[in-house]
This record gives sequence, C-alpha cells and structure tokens, in this order.
Amino acid sequence: MVKVISVNEVKAQGGKLVFLEASWVMCPKPNIQEFKEKYNENFEALTKAKKHPDFDQSRIPGAQPFSLEIFCPPGEQTRFDFYSVDVFQKLLRFLGVNEGDSIIVYARGPMAGMAFAARAAFVLQLYGFSPLVLNGGLSAWVAAGEPTESGEWTHPTQEGNVTVKSFNANHSLITFDELNKKDAEGESTFDHLDKINYLDCRPKEQFDEGKGATVGPHSTGYRCRGARHFGNGSVCNEQGLLGLEAIKKVASTLKQNTPTVTACNTGLGASLAWLALDQAGVKAQLFSGSMTEIATRASHLINEK
Repeated sequence: MVKVISVNEVKAQGGKLVFLEASWVMCPKPNIQEFKEKYNENFEALTKAKKHPDFDQSRIPGAQPFSLEIFCPPGEQTRFDFYSVDVFQKLLRFLGVNEGDSIIVYARGPMAGMAFAARAAFVLQLYGFSPLVLNGGLSAWVAAGEPTESGEWTHPTQEGNVTVKSFNANHSLITFDELNKKDAEGESTFDHLDKINYLDCRPKEQFDEGKGATVGPHSTGYRCRGARHFGNGSVCNEQGLLGLEAIKKVASTLKQNTPTVTACNTGLGASLAWLALDQAGVKAQLFSGSMTEIATRASHLINEK
C-alpha cells in the first residue's frame, strides 16, 4: 500500500527523507528513437531537459526532479513505458536515493498535482518501494508555511546505493495481453468488462460524448463496451485527495469480490484512481497502456457510444 500523508505527518517519518517532485507539463509523445539517442542512460541530460519548468524557481528543499518523462520512457504502442530493473536502479542512484531512505513524492498542477504524484508512486511501488505521497503537493507545503528553495538544479554529488530487485511482483500492473487473453471459448476480459470493475477515468465528456476521445481505424464508438466511468473528481479536488471516508463511500459502489482495473488515455488519470482506491483498501490493477494502446493494437474494442 502506498501511504498518503499530510504536511504535518512529514516530520513524523523516520530516516532520511528524499523528496521527488513528479510535476509534469503534458506534451506530445516524443519520437522513440530520438529519445533513446538523446537520453539513453544519460540521466543528467534527461533530468535537465524534462524537469518541470518551474522546478528551479520553487521546490521543497533538497527535492529531486522526477517528472513523468524522467521515470517513464515512451513506449512503442503506449505513451509511457517502464525501464528495466537495472536502468531504474541507476536512475534512483543518480538522484541520490539510498537504502532505507523514506521516499516522498509530491507535485504541483491541477488537483494539486495529485495525478502526477500518483503516477510516480505507482511506478515506484512496481519496483518494490513503499513511497509516501504528500497530499496537496507543493501548494499544501507552502500553505503550511514550510520553506522552499530556488536555484538551478544540480544532481547530488554522492551517488545513492539503493537496490531494485523486482518489477510488478505484486501484480498491480495489468497488461493489454492479459486483458486480451482468450479463454477456451475464444473470449477475453475485454469481451466481458461488465463482469468486473473496469473503471474508465477519462473526462466525462470523452466517455459520454466522445469529445476528444482516443479512437482507431476500426473503432465504432468512443469507449469499451462494459466500461464504467470513474470521475477522479469524486475522490480528489484542488486541495488533494479527499478524506478516507469519502473515498470509501465511492469504493462501496463498486462490484464486490471481483477484479478492479483502472484505465484512461495514457495511464495518468488511472494512477490517481488507483491511488485513491488503494487508500480505501481496494487492490485495483492499473492498465497503463489504456486507450492509447487499445486504439493502436485493437481499435475495434472501442465499440460503444
């Protein structure tokens, strides 16, 4: 479980605290080959290029840049992919993370940057960490009167020694191939999404009306048949995640004793839903490829209006 904490709870954490700022400015998917040529394990160039544009102006003291395109490279059929265990370990060591450090992720932006922080936390737990998420992000930190720092970022002079041993050991990530796996009758989970909690976390106008929806050449609708809309506004606002009781109330509307999968366009909104449900004890799986991968690989599955 990833724990969401308040500013007041930060000081109660033991050990060395490492703040990772996950803020990100949305942008088109970069060319994969160009991305590899520029940034393949060149973490200094990657971090300087992809850190949030306001990071140098104001940040939590000692924070390291950890925006989405720093820790998730572009994928062939997805907006975001994942590094190998070895490369992810090198990245964290470059950022000065040591064994036993308490990792706190935070962000800035819409809904206090909680979707960005949720994505970072989700990815960190995939690699075996138990990160903490600062509820309300940088805005909550500043509102509480806590200090910030400014100045051009430079990476830590001392490399960390953290070890990354596994990926997705808890199966919180579910893939397109798993959802599309055919049973003896030739049907897949995609054919019966109404039997599980398949939560589509895209904006309601995309889900209901198809405005700006991701579709492909064989799509006959703008959502997958059987998907249920999950508005992240029901669990989060501009101050951060809502209280636990409010989230539990939303979680109580889900089908019980059946799998829960969160999805969206690129996995970002789905990460926020995943984080909120995790606080309520719902062990959801996140479909990171989401509509982007469906539209690329099997656009006929986008078949409902």
